[in-house]
Amino acid sequence: MLFIFGFIPAPKAFPDTLGIADSLTIFEHLQQDSHLNIVLQSDFKNLVKNKRKNDYQPATMKVSRADGSEETWAVDIRPRGNMRRTVCDIPPLKMRFSEQQLSARGLDDRSTLKMVISCRNGEGFEQMVLREYMAYRMYNLISDCSFRVQLAKVKFVDENGEKSFDESFAFFIEHAKNLADRSGLKVVGSNHVKARFFDNDAGEVFAMFQFMIGNTDWFYCNSHNVEICGKKGVHKLVPIPYDFDYAGFVKTPYAVPLDKLKLSTVGERYYQGFCRTEEETMQTVQLFLDNKDAILKAVNEFPYFSKHSIKYSRKYIRSFFEILENPKARKKYILKHCGMWPVP
Repeated sequence: MLFIFGFIPAPKAFPDTLGIADSLTIFEHLQQDSHLNIVLQSDFKNLVKNKRKNDYQPATMKVSRADGSEETWAVDIRPRGNMRRTVCDIPPLKMRFSEQQLSARGLDDRSTLKMVISCRNGEGFEQMVLREYMAYRMYNLISDCSFRVQLAKVKFVDENGEKSFDESFAFFIEHAKNLADRSGLKVVGSNHVKARFFDNDAGEVFAMFQFMIGNTDWFYCNSHNVEICGKKGVHKLVPIPYDFDYAGFVKTPYAVPLDKLKLSTVGERYYQGFCRTEEETMQTVQLFLDNKDAILKAVNEFPYFSKHSIKYSRKYIRSFFEILENPKARKKYILKHCGMWPVP
C-alpha cells in the first residue's frame, strides 16, 4: 500500500518537461509515505472568533515522523476558504513558515502551505476530510500536473487552556508555485481567461476528473477552484483542480448544486467539458480506464476509511467507470453532454 501515501508517478497527459527545484520545499521536507503526527498549539478561540478575517496569529507546530524523529516549527496561521469559514466550527488554515527557519534548514523560501482540517468534531466529518484527501490522490494517478497532499493526524492544543477541537486527520496541500516548478509551468493566476486559451487535452482530463468525483463547483474562466498554469513559449493554459468539498464523492452536508444546473443533489454527475471529436474524447476516456484498477485499489486499500467510506467511495467511483465502459451511457452523459457550461 506504499503508493497510497507517497507521490504517485502518473502517466504524463501533459506536459513532457518537468522543472527541477534547487532545494526541497517545506512540503517535500514534511512529506513521508505514512501520515505525520502533529501537535498544533495556538489561540484557537481567537482564530474562530475572527475566522472571517485574514489575520495571521502565532502558532507552534510539533511534527513527529514515522522514524521517531521530531521537529518543532514556529509558524503563523490564519483562516482561509469561503463557504467553510461560514459553516465550519474551525475553517481550513493557511500556515506561514518564517523564511529564516526555511533558510536555516536549506529549504526553498516559499513559505506557505494550505491545511485542510475537519469542519466539525466527529467521525463523519473526519471521513469527509479523508475522502477529499483521496480525491487529490486519485488525480495524482491521472496527471503529474496535480497538487500533492500529505496526510497528518493533528492534535489541537489551545494555548490558553480553552477546550479545543478533537484530534483528527487533516492534510497539507503543496504550494501552487512548487507544483508549477516541478511541472515545467508557471502560475498565471488570472481571474478572466478565455476558454480558447486552454490546452484541449489538459482541459478534458480536468473536466473528466471533475465528472468522476461529481464536482461542479469550479469554473475555468474566473479561476474558481482552478489553478491556471502556462508553459513558457506555449500559448495554451493548463487547469489544475483543487477544493473538492462540494463533490459528490466527498459528500459534505452543506454542499448543494448550482441552481441553474437543475441537479437534485451534488452526488448527481454533470459533465462540463468542452466539445471535441469522439476520437479525441475517447483518448481521455482510455486514460481513465487505464488507471481504473489503480484508482479502485487506492480507495479499497486506504487504511483510514471507515467501512461506510470504503463502501460509498467504491460504489461512487465504480459508477463512473460503468458510464465510461457503456457506449450508450458514455454517449448520453459525456459525448452528447459537452459544452453544457456557459463561457465568456
